[in-house]
Amino acid sequence: MKWLERFQTILLVAGVGFFVVAFLGMGVAPWTTLKDLTPPAGVAERTPQEEHGREIFMHEGCWHCHTQFVRPIAGEPLRYGPVSFAAEYLREVPQLFGTRRVGPDLAREAGQRPDDWHLAHFYNPRHTTPWSIMPGYPWLFETRDGRVTPTDDANDLVAYMQSIGRATQPTIAARDEAYRAQFVVGTGPERTPETTEHGHTLFARECQGCHGPASAEGGPAFGGGGGASAALLQPPAADLTAVQPTAAYVYQVLHLGIPGSSMPSFRDYRSDDLWAIAHYVQTLGKPDNVAIPELSEDVIAQAKAQFEMLCAVCHGTAGHGDGPAGLALRPAPPDLHGLRPSEPRIREVIESGVPGTAMAPFPQITPSERRRIATYLQRLWQTTATGSTP
Repeated sequence: MKWLERFQTILLVAGVGFFVVAFLGMGVAPWTTLKDLTPPAGVAERTPQEEHGREIFMHEGCWHCHTQFVRPIAGEPLRYGPVSFAAEYLREVPQLFGTRRVGPDLAREAGQRPDDWHLAHFYNPRHTTPWSIMPGYPWLFETRDGRVTPTDDANDLVAYMQSIGRATQPTIAARDEAYRAQFVVGTGPERTPETTEHGHTLFARECQGCHGPASAEGGPAFGGGGGASAALLQPPAADLTAVQPTAAYVYQVLHLGIPGSSMPSFRDYRSDDLWAIAHYVQTLGKPDNVAIPELSEDVIAQAKAQFEMLCAVCHGTAGHGDGPAGLALRPAPPDLHGLRPSEPRIREVIESGVPGTAMAPFPQITPSERRRIATYLQRLWQTTATGSTP
């Protein structure tokens, strides 16, 4: 019986004992308390595509840095959504609670960002989140005809991301919609050379991945929409050199994002920083320096009537983006009183539409009619008392 007194035997017995205790405490006991639970309403079984995406999520080790558990402490429900509950994990075998939260929690990721944002993020996280330390996954993509294209694995992984926390998506969407409804821009600081320079620094750090950096001579301008992630975004990031927005309009977009597009909300940032970016964006496009054609009031009235007949259902009679159809669209039509596109940009949109949005082309509108409508729309633009005057 001396073998019972050996050090190795003691370690073996202790190890087996700890394993049994852990198995009973973390496996059997939870099962006995949760086995009679039923999945809550809205927790549907995943599709084969989503299940395959979950396998990729595990295979690539995403759970090492991303948790899937919203705890009832600090400001987690405010940041991520409703607190996690036991029944939503009934079909999670194995559970992916995660090991540590290096990146944001993903328990409520469904519907928070569009598919194209996720694809651009997986290809190179720095293109969408400049400060990210997450590695890229370019092997989930391939190049076809000179264009980066997601593979089936990439699309399946995105499908899985859009399934995580699907049951709580309506609650989070209602909360965000209520926040947008009560949001008021307010009065911002005056535009100064110092704030514009600060905005330039922030834009280069946070925005150029989508909206484009300065490029070699002859290429897209800074903010011209030629960002590294542009090929994967639908709708594409806006060409900020072709518009002249008010600072208040840009601040609102930065604060609220544009639901249905890859433009996220930056409301976690300081208000002064967002105003600085807004002031800098105003310097990117100069359509205000282009003389608006002098047209007779009769011609403008004709353009207005044509706009109301073809466009008001989405853009609203006055061009505020509040038409009966526009209120339900994602992304929603812009408020043309705060966003002044250049005449060439307006004509291009009328002729070709905007991919990834409900803005369809109108080939039946003649070139002369496009110019008249462009002139009418440019007259809608308004400056505000927020230091936004160009």
